[in-house]
Amino acid sequence: MQMRVHDDRGEWVGSAGVRKLGEAAEPPTNGQFWVGSSTKTFTATLVLQLVADHMIGLDAPVADHLPQLGLDERITVRMLLQHTSGLYNYTGELDSDGSFVPGLPAAGKEWVGKEWVDNRLHTYRPEELPPEPLPPGRRR
Repeated sequence: MQMRVHDDRGEWVGSAGVRKLGEAAEPPTNGQFWVGSSTKTFTATLVLQLVADHMIGLDAPVADHLPQLGLDERITVRMLLQHTSGLYNYTGELDSDGSFVPGLPAAGKEWVGKEWVDNRLHTYRPEELPPEPLPPGRRR
């Protein structure tokens, strides 16, 4: 595990565990690794902590918290956590039969975060765009 914390008090960097199973070497603090879907668990944990602290509600519209994204007002925090918002998976989808349906291509695009959201439809051909979203509350 690697962690970097940056806040108003400064920065802390650390690592724990082993670099490779069966070996004793610790992971470097500046290493890279594929985190994949693990971020979903971290994000859900943090969101549920905010719910427990009464800072957000599970059934509150996400648009109340992220108005700059222009999301459908019916999409709730709970729907995002349950993957029932109807939003397209821009990174691609692994189907139950093991086949992979790619998302929007990212090659050659240097956008990240809000910049990607703002520019995501500027250079794609119509056939590259995602299908119409499902109504909130449904899964693809």
